[in-house]
Amino acid sequence: MYVLEADTKVAKLIDNERKEWKVELIARIFSKVEKSERKWSTSIERKDADQWKNVWALEVPGGYKHFVWNVLNNAFHTRSNLFKRKVSEDSWCPICRREEEDVQYALWCCPGVANVWSDDGGPVKKWLNQIIDFSNLWMELSNRLSPRCLARIVAIMRGIWRRRNAFVFEDKFTSPNDLINMRIGIGILVRDCHGNVLVVVCLRKDDVVSPFIAECLALKISIEFCLEMGFWSIMMEGDAKGMIEAVLSEELDESVHGQLIDDTNRLLDKDYIGLWVLYIGKEI
Repeated sequence: MYVLEADTKVAKLIDNERKEWKVELIARIFSKVEKSERKWSTSIERKDADQWKNVWALEVPGGYKHFVWNVLNNAFHTRSNLFKRKVSEDSWCPICRREEEDVQYALWCCPGVANVWSDDGGPVKKWLNQIIDFSNLWMELSNRLSPRCLARIVAIMRGIWRRRNAFVFEDKFTSPNDLINMRIGIGILVRDCHGNVLVVVCLRKDDVVSPFIAECLALKISIEFCLEMGFWSIMMEGDAKGMIEAVLSEELDESVHGQLIDDTNRLLDKDYIGLWVLYIGKEI
């Protein structure tokens, strides 16, 4: 292996007698450099592959995965991005007005979210709130947290971004407890055609950020459970009119709930089962 000194000049690479480059020496030196660059490039590519693998393996609705994908690609309309595009007059965080608002500041570093991440029951309570970029933070979260905790962090981050938008566009700022305590209970009651109870199931889902998502998750889980039990003629009844209409609609849903609605709709499209979803209004 040939290593040049730090103060080496180009003349070292020239054969003065022949008046030409020292081809063999140059090949020995720069082949090492190129090999090192290729190794560095491969390392970066492997890191990126691991990063996306962690994102798509999350046990959360598709919309949450796309949220992380957008954050990692810096695809949100933060003040910093809007200022660069000459859409905003400044790049300051709209909540604290202390620093430039990029994705990591909005979701992790802003004093306005410090009380969310400092929750006593949170898995990142004593973590530093200053980070280089979100990609490094994501790898740290992926390496140190369990899948369940990571899913919870994603749900809270999504809630933080929604709260930020509510503050900017509606002048509303919700309590940290509304972002942290996002737990629902799902009850499934299966009857036969005579009304006899066959199965009763109760389960809990954490980090559900809206009633609509809660209702849609309940329907999706109920369908999956019935299919797993081998029930091929199923009639679902519920009182969440908006959710049922969205799931039964043939139009593409481009809302924040769109991915979850699409996943549920795919279950309804299975040709080998008889499956109906009915809206049953509550009796007053």
